[in-house]
Amino acid sequence: MTCISLPFLRQCWQGLRQVSSQPSVSLESKTGGFKSDAPGPAGADEAVGKYGCKKGISRRQARFAVRQLCLTYLNSFPGASNRGSNVSIHSHARDLIRGEPKSKWQIEELRLTLTYRMEMMYLASEYKSMMGLDFPDCDMFDFDEWERSDLQGGKGKAKQEDDKKYNFFLSCQTKVYRAKLFPDAPLIEGHGLLLSLSYTKPNNYLAVALAESGLGPDAVSAAVARLVPCKSTRSTSLTIL
Repeated sequence: MTCISLPFLRQCWQGLRQVSSQPSVSLESKTGGFKSDAPGPAGADEAVGKYGCKKGISRRQARFAVRQLCLTYLNSFPGASNRGSNVSIHSHARDLIRGEPKSKWQIEELRLTLTYRMEMMYLASEYKSMMGLDFPDCDMFDFDEWERSDLQGGKGKAKQEDDKKYNFFLSCQTKVYRAKLFPDAPLIEGHGLLLSLSYTKPNNYLAVALAESGLGPDAVSAAVARLVPCKSTRSTSLTIL
């Protein structure tokens, strides 16, 4: 079980109640125009309670739900697919969207990984709102594009200003990381697996939001300090069902 209950997950699982009557949906996105086709009614012989979903859900419906989760995640600017753990995670997500065969455990690992990442992005957006910053939500912000455009910079005075802004971002980043505003990446335990789900985007996002806010160094420190008493306390262990 997980301790995750943000609106994203409620929407995802509640939608399964009517999944057999939903029409097919076409999603054109950064995923390359993948299409999402709702599964039909569950067969009487299909397993129940799979992938952490409600009892009574079929394996096919659960796979569909995780597929929708993959689509949502890949549309949230999750980071470059050729970087670190993203290589494997994004590859598996795209494979599932394309309908390639995956074992029950591979689908479950993917669900837990993407659930954690999406929850951390939503939590980062909550922190941003608590600080009163006028900035897009985390799942609508492309950190890689921001960093790329900022590092390209210009020449002369423009480059000096870009360097100054980026250095301020690094200072904000240090403060955010030191505050440990996000729960430690949980460990997935089950069936001989022990996977770390560490994710850097939420911390980087908050650092950019602060760097772009117009606040000075002292004000940034004060804003981050106000978040510390509100830090989320979540389960640090997820079990594969």
